[in-house]
Amino acid sequence: MLNISRSVQCPHCHYQNRWKGNPGGHEVLYCRHCEATLCTYDEYIRQMVRHEVARIMVQYTDPDSDSQLELLKRVLCDEAEKYK
Repeated sequence: MLNISRSVQCPHCHYQNRWKGNPGGHEVLYCRHCEATLCTYDEYIRQMVRHEVARIMVQYTDPDSDSQLELLKRVLCDEAEKYK
């Protein structure tokens, strides 16, 4: 699911940063350790939504072959039982 903690890791020093309270859309997050500019809250939300959509799309477009094979086996077994 989405990153509820609103935690962002600094790409420079790898320190975990997060917004406090309810940030505005244009509020910029700065690293508390190295003071680098990380992103605005709007950019953060867009990135999280893109990541979640990509994850869901992969889940449905490239299903796990093992689970699909197991489902196919169950369906075929059920069909075979009908004709006995």
